[in-house]
Amino acid sequence: MGLVAMGQAPQVKPEGLVNSASFATDTGRGAVVLPGWLSTLFGSQFAESAQAATGFPLPTMLGGVSVTVGGLPAPLLYVSPTQINFQAPSGIRGVTVPVVVRNRFGESQPITAFVAYDAPGIFTQGGSGCGQGAILNVAPDGSVTVNSPQSSASPGQYISVFGTGLEPPAFPPADGFPAGHDPFSWISNSWMQLGSPGNFQT
Repeated sequence: MGLVAMGQAPQVKPEGLVNSASFATDTGRGAVVLPGWLSTLFGSQFAESAQAATGFPLPTMLGGVSVTVGGLPAPLLYVSPTQINFQAPSGIRGVTVPVVVRNRFGESQPITAFVAYDAPGIFTQGGSGCGQGAILNVAPDGSVTVNSPQSSASPGQYISVFGTGLEPPAFPPADGFPAGHDPFSWISNSWMQLGSPGNFQT
């Protein structure tokens, strides 16, 4: 039975607000949102059908569905009857904020999320939140291979790690836009102990 037939407001699962990369809540803090970073909601009766954003800036209404974080509209990457991928607005402030899903039938009960500034997750090659990370080996000559147990990085190579929630970047892009390169939107994450700006795709 589709959303139109049910005619019900969206419902978010009790632990349905997770990191978009790991599909997990934050250890010790539960549901968190980071200004400008990617989060995912799981639940039911969100959208009538699956739809993905097709360009930038990302829309704040997609398939008749919207999300607010601390009262601010969130850019949306993807919506379906059971899942929403969104970017937390960079303007959120406070210790905790409510996260609410709305469609034409009403709004969900708010999920209270802790506002964090580091809650890292690494995307996986299968997109399930588990298994081999979405990591590339970058050789000194610029050639790129997919990192795997059979093709690991060699001394002198860089790796490119696709993740979210690593910490606020320098020169952050505007909400709904990808990270830029002029100026380069980089992070220097102390927990990685790199000693130089990290090459993270956010």
